[in-house]
Amino acid sequence: THQYANPAGTASSGDVLVGGELDPLWFGEPGPREMIDRHNRTMAPLWKDGRMFVPANERVLALDAYNGTRLWELDVPGSRRLGVMKDAGFMAVADERLYVLVGDECWGVNVSTGQRESVFGLPSSLGGNGRWGYLAAVEARIFGSIQKPEASYNRHGRLSPILEGDFRPIIVSDGLFCLDRGTGDTRWTYAGAIPNSTVALGNGRMYLLEARNLPANSDDGAGRIRIDRFFSGDVFLVALEADSGKKAWEVPVKFPYEHIVYLSYAPSIDAVVVTGTFNAKVGDATRVFYGLRTFRSATGEALWERDLAAGEPDGTHGEQWQYPVILENEILTKYYDVDLRTGESLPNRGFLTGHGCGTLSGAASAIFFRGSNARMFDLNSSSGFPINRVSRPGCFINIIPAGGMISIPESSAGCTCPYPLQASFAYVPADG
Repeated sequence: THQYANPAGTASSGDVLVGGELDPLWFGEPGPREMIDRHNRTMAPLWKDGRMFVPANERVLALDAYNGTRLWELDVPGSRRLGVMKDAGFMAVADERLYVLVGDECWGVNVSTGQRESVFGLPSSLGGNGRWGYLAAVEARIFGSIQKPEASYNRHGRLSPILEGDFRPIIVSDGLFCLDRGTGDTRWTYAGAIPNSTVALGNGRMYLLEARNLPANSDDGAGRIRIDRFFSGDVFLVALEADSGKKAWEVPVKFPYEHIVYLSYAPSIDAVVVTGTFNAKVGDATRVFYGLRTFRSATGEALWERDLAAGEPDGTHGEQWQYPVILENEILTKYYDVDLRTGESLPNRGFLTGHGCGTLSGAASAIFFRGSNARMFDLNSSSGFPINRVSRPGCFINIIPAGGMISIPESSAGCTCPYPLQASFAYVPADG
């Protein structure tokens, strides 16, 4: 229902049905014509109650996930958002509404008809002339952030040199807020310099990273900042009560991150998980490292930390920004697989992703990734295989395990590699 599966940001649907051998269910439209170029990395498709919501180029497509029928489509001029790993998703779905961010507004769209039924604005108490940044929908509440007008990347173009490699800027908001989902009334606001990629919800709280006393000229003035500069000042891990916005606790933190930073909530250990990347020496060579830090969600007490060597510095295929999948008791990317409870590395299960700059998505007992073609690794049998050999998934997240099936809406638009079918696909377990 959110960019990383849920408001906690686990990147895992928790679906218990998908796994084992797969059979194709349907394939076809939508194709590449309506989509955003894969290199620009827009947000993930969403899935709820048999409907799939596909972010197209300033348009949303709603499909019947079980047969591919296009239920409705809605033009949303001004909604395009690119480089989502440096930013936040611009759609979320809750019950009867799909919420879509458009400039300084949030549209509430009926999931059955595609009709816009509500429009929420930004709280005036956070200042004018801003744009909506972060978005989450939980029960009767809408959570959001306010950012500078030009902060998010939204222009189609060759963004890879801006998004890939070392020391690339991320999007930073100037405050958070909570609205009533029925009336649009403001419940609370919170001002602070907060990266859009470091906000998550869990166990009744909102968790975030906040920088204070940033050095002069540390950002570009448009709402973007290099992560090493963000962490050069005083940074705090903060927990707010989701209902009231009251600060539950805060702790000062020192992180070595230089290229990306994410924050998630891990339900099984009731902990906040912060991950990010930085460069460090291994002998005479420089490598990208992934740094994992965990904190008790009730108090902010540090639990464990771990640094793991990964790819080459200044890489061009996602070496710096892999988003972690959080399963029951493990956290993993294509560069590491760690026990959430202890921080210890888990035994190698032959998990190989192959070449590609995509990142992972997960179900209860399977993970999905791009290794040339779309691939699945079944954690129960410790076996992996291509889902097909004729198509390529997108450059971030577009393999969605939910509703007892695997949906792969088209996200290879702009790809010049030799893959014969640019189409959408759906699969179900072969054993029924």
